[in-house]
Amino acid sequence: MKKTLLLLAFCPFLGFGQSPDYTFYNDGANDGNGSAGVFVQKGALLHIQGKLTNANVGQVVNEGIIELKGDIENVPGSKFQTNNTQIDSTNEKTVKFVGDGTQAIIGDFVTDGSFFNLVVDKGVSGTAVELRTDVNVDGSLVFGTATTGAPTYKGNTSSGYTNNLNKGVIRTYDGTNTDHELYVTNGNVDAVQGYPALAMDRAALSRTALFKHAGQGV
Repeated sequence: MKKTLLLLAFCPFLGFGQSPDYTFYNDGANDGNGSAGVFVQKGALLHIQGKLTNANVGQVVNEGIIELKGDIENVPGSKFQTNNTQIDSTNEKTVKFVGDGTQAIIGDFVTDGSFFNLVVDKGVSGTAVELRTDVNVDGSLVFGTATTGAPTYKGNTSSGYTNNLNKGVIRTYDGTNTDHELYVTNGNVDAVQGYPALAMDRAALSRTALFKHAGQGV
């Protein structure tokens, strides 16, 4: 029998965590059938102070907004997805990275998992969202909660939502002599928004930038 945790059916915000090390852990095997799941409904905000882990054939369906201050891991065989990938202007189906230090994307985010809207809005300028795996973004890749112009994302800056004023970078090099790929599968030319013009001078990258191939040591 499938078990689903329906989050935020009656209230608009839900937060977890008492410390930066707190983990939201979805164990798909906890009912003996490998079918436990988490559903974040449209209009809901799930704020996680630490890491989100989806394991043991777990299922996470995100139709709302997930704000993360730690890493995210989708263990291979588990599913992290939305109900559909309709291309429309919405602030839903979004995972936001809002932590102060390095946050990692780990596991399978190509085959059984992917992001629809991925937003980088870090708490400290220059800190990174680090790819430790290849990643698919099916909707929009956006730097900054309040950034406009993306075809599938409209930032929500209402009270209760994190808005760090467009900070942070994406780093594709994981420190183990491996570069990972970031694929924005939406063919719309506006699907990547919010990063400044790239420049050779590192000082020009002090706010937000996108590194496709960061290279060792970046």
